[in-house]
Amino acid sequence: MHSDTKMPMGACSHIGIFCVAVYGDAVHEDGARRAESEWHGELANAKHGEKGKIIIMYDLVLFDLDGTLVNTIKGLVAAVNHSLSKYGLKTRTEQEVQSFVGNGIRKLIERSVPEGTSTDITDKVFGEFKSYYVEHCLDNLEEYPGIKELVKELYEKSVPMAVVTNKNDAAAKKIIKQFFGDKISVVIGAHENIPKKPAPDMVNMAFDEINRRGITFKNPVFVGDSEVDIQTALNSGMSYISVSYGFKTREFLEQAGAKTIAEDAEELKRIL
Repeated sequence: MHSDTKMPMGACSHIGIFCVAVYGDAVHEDGARRAESEWHGELANAKHGEKGKIIIMYDLVLFDLDGTLVNTIKGLVAAVNHSLSKYGLKTRTEQEVQSFVGNGIRKLIERSVPEGTSTDITDKVFGEFKSYYVEHCLDNLEEYPGIKELVKELYEKSVPMAVVTNKNDAAAKKIIKQFFGDKISVVIGAHENIPKKPAPDMVNMAFDEINRRGITFKNPVFVGDSEVDIQTALNSGMSYISVSYGFKTREFLEQAGAKTIAEDAEELKRIL
């Protein structure tokens, strides 16, 4: 069970390095803060330590993976096209695959196969993708400038972090280990029979794992690059920050309802 104690007006926490302004009764119930649009409008204009604003700290940062922490698109394209080619299907461009990402690998494959493809063939392409990608998920990865440094700074400031992604769990853990070592130790990827984002189930799994490690938190934030991440945060009752350096453009995110958007790692650090 996550703490639902409400932060009194005038209180201030100094656990992490990231500050946000608290207005009225903005602290969540059941372990996460309710992320209303008005809250995000104020958050975008808040300044650290500005007189007249009550300052607290984010004490937990949850990240999406693809398009947020690591640029995985080239590896995804290679795996999709390998799987399509094996069954004689037309391959996809990088731009197409990028537009298909966000709702898990089953949806990625369903969107990648040509319209009218039978369920039997789609299942075979999906199976091939899963086995191929787990073996090749570390191929063709690219860093986003400044993200490793941001994660390192969070780690050194003892701010707990977790990854919640619709990517296959085994592949997600391998990628995070490769890029960030043990700095992010809680990684929740897709499992059979567990609802994927934007359902809150995977976020709750991350919360439970963090609690089991004796870490308490009241003010988590979700950082992601897609409309799925925005809705995940809202469904989980927590604040969110969108990033436009990943798979979705700023315009797309704004149309999806994003109120706070970072263009790069430096801006993300300033916003957090």
